Amino acid sequence: MPGYQPQFNSRLSLDSRTDMYDEAVSIQNVSLQLFVDATNGVPGFTSMTPQGQSGLAINGAGTPNAQYPLFTSQDLVNWQFRTNVTLGSNGLFQFVEPDISSAAKQFYRLKAAPNLPAGLVSWWRGDGNYLDSFGGRNGSPSTNAPTFTAGMRTPAFNFRGTNGLSINSASLPAPWTLCFWAMGEANLNLPGPIQTVFSDTNSSLCLDADGNGDPGLRLSDGSVLLDQGFDLPTLYSPAHYTFVSDSTNLWLYVNGEQDPFFYPSGNFTLPLSVMGAGIDGVSNGLNQPLDEVMVFDRVLTPEEVYQVINATRAP
Repeated sequence: MPGYQPQFNSRLSLDSRTDMYDEAVSIQNVSLQLFVDATNGVPGFTSMTPQGQSGLAINGAGTPNAQYPLFTSQDLVNWQFRTNVTLGSNGLFQFVEPDISSAAKQFYRLKAAPNLPAGLVSWWRGDGNYLDSFGGRNGSPSTNAPTFTAGMRTPAFNFRGTNGLSINSASLPAPWTLCFWAMGEANLNLPGPIQTVFSDTNSSLCLDADGNGDPGLRLSDGSVLLDQGFDLPTLYSPAHYTFVSDSTNLWLYVNGEQDPFFYPSGNFTLPLSVMGAGIDGVSNGLNQPLDEVMVFDRVLTPEEVYQVINATRAP
């Protein structure tokens, strides 16, 4: 409704009429109730107030410590994912929209979604920037800057084989879990180039560790720990990958299912110096987009892996 201004505790009336007032109907004192009970688990908005020159502060309530996706619409029919909001222990949240002048941001709604498991330490959303939206491991272009392309719901990192992000972070010791969506082409020609997800001077975690479509870990001594069962990166797109490591083993889940051919033994750290390429930021570059890259500082259970998938998949 162009020009509409919300009024606190306002009352409205709806009227209709025909010629000569025949069969006219009037409804008085229509009220819009924005207040919800934060203890009943139903997500909703509690208030919307102007923020700055053209912004909007949206306050809401729902299940304490929950996460809900926030959607925007221009016509109340076609909805676009905007972001996830995280509620505090009191069941409340605030999201500030910096600019509501765009027509695509006239209406907002929340949609219930599964919570992310505990232990999240880094989350690169790829939403038009290189920031770690949860931790402090922000990326910067190492040599050639990755661009952005369509992702699961919002933009994703577009690694094109020679693009890397410098994370410049110490490796994460086991236990750890790495989750991400990869959106490569389903008809990759093999053999092909090695494709690295994360690297440091000691190792590289790869979607294709040998040029034959086998996920694995390349170590500094030249050895390669591979999935030698089937070439999953060439079969599914997009696909959700989860690497899980404790101090004894390394596992791989693809679309929530554990890969029975991948279980190298060892105490492996997660390399976090460069994303999308080798340690030099160029070699062995990832030649496909990545989205919703998450790192947890513990081992996720199979049920929690599905929890991550359901919380990040396209609506």
